[in-house]
Amino acid sequence: MRVVYIIILLYLLLPLAGLYTVSDVVLNVYYLSIQTVYDLRLAYPFYLGCFAFSFFLSQYFRSGSRFVQEEIRLTQGQLTNLGRFITLFLIVAALIVFALVGQDILTGKTHRGAVRVSFGGFGFLYKTFVQFWVPTALALSGILYRIGRTQGIRYGFPIVHLLLTLGTLAMMGYKSGIIVGLLPFLFIVIPLLSWGVQALIGAALTGALIYYSAIIMDAQSLTAAAQYLFIRATEGTAWGLIASWEIFETPHPSSWLSLMPIFGSRLTAMMMDIPRDSIEYLMLGSGQYVTYLVHPDPSVVLAGETNLTITLAGEGVYLFGRSGFWFVAIPVGFITGLMCNALRTSINSNKIITAPLMSIAVTNILLPLLNSGGIVSLFSAFNIFYVLMTFLFLKVLYMAFLTPPRNIRSWQHS
Repeated sequence: MRVVYIIILLYLLLPLAGLYTVSDVVLNVYYLSIQTVYDLRLAYPFYLGCFAFSFFLSQYFRSGSRFVQEEIRLTQGQLTNLGRFITLFLIVAALIVFALVGQDILTGKTHRGAVRVSFGGFGFLYKTFVQFWVPTALALSGILYRIGRTQGIRYGFPIVHLLLTLGTLAMMGYKSGIIVGLLPFLFIVIPLLSWGVQALIGAALTGALIYYSAIIMDAQSLTAAAQYLFIRATEGTAWGLIASWEIFETPHPSSWLSLMPIFGSRLTAMMMDIPRDSIEYLMLGSGQYVTYLVHPDPSVVLAGETNLTITLAGEGVYLFGRSGFWFVAIPVGFITGLMCNALRTSINSNKIITAPLMSIAVTNILLPLLNSGGIVSLFSAFNIFYVLMTFLFLKVLYMAFLTPPRNIRSWQHS
């Protein structure tokens, strides 16, 4: 679980680092004051303290795994057959992504920011398949590898599955998407590896990310790409927070709108009769609205092609003003602790369904919340749909490949 805690800690501390590395050039572009940065350097640590207190409080409420299947003994044939199916699934996923957007992203015909809005009303199906099922298949391969090691069964698919997933996510054009997509697998597998192997994997993934960024951004050198990634990970996570702090001394009168999109921004806008190209539509997402207020080209914000990273703290400023922005850290810190408890229990118990499912929930719901805000995402109908579809995906594979034969015969005669 070390890697889980390290990732969460990075999501919380990188904005603080950005407050100390932010350049005057960026502040001038967004018309922000250096005094705002000074104020946040004092206020943000208090937010972190509230989050940490709530997180550690949650450790007194250990989450069990009573709702998942009992661990079963698997055979070489069961592991091999499911490993082959995962391989086939990931190959098909790579071909689909390449046909839809990959070829245009890799050749530069389509800007990676346009992918977010290119699927229209069918975006939720694409997200289910690529952002949930593909990383889930890789995470499932990871838990099968753990079970194979525990039960003395050879399972040689993880490297192949890792490369296929890496290629599929790379064709999406999102640097952060690659990292997030690999994290569920790493959560499960990393604890089994020595420190030396962990360091080697970290260095390899970092190098690959820099090289990929240099290609996708047409950078002049690998050094320039690495510098960009560093700025994006530090300053880039603080820009939206700085903007929110400077604009909203008190809660925004319409901040309640950002809590409305339980059914997604599009459907909520239709229900509330809000045009998609309006400022009211941007208010359905705190990050979108803050970006619109400070971005030098509001048209690209209205088109949905850019968005500042506002962080959960920035959304707290938007909702409660400067004096109460830390309120959001208390419930989210507690929920983070509970989710980490459930993830740790499921991984240590080698739970075939729960371990991948909880890994996906942490990476696709919790981490985006810490990074970009959106408390409503915890109760979003779409996120509930994605989690349910992921559960069904895992359950079908479990029933098809791993159910003990005696249970199958029993079911057939019932």
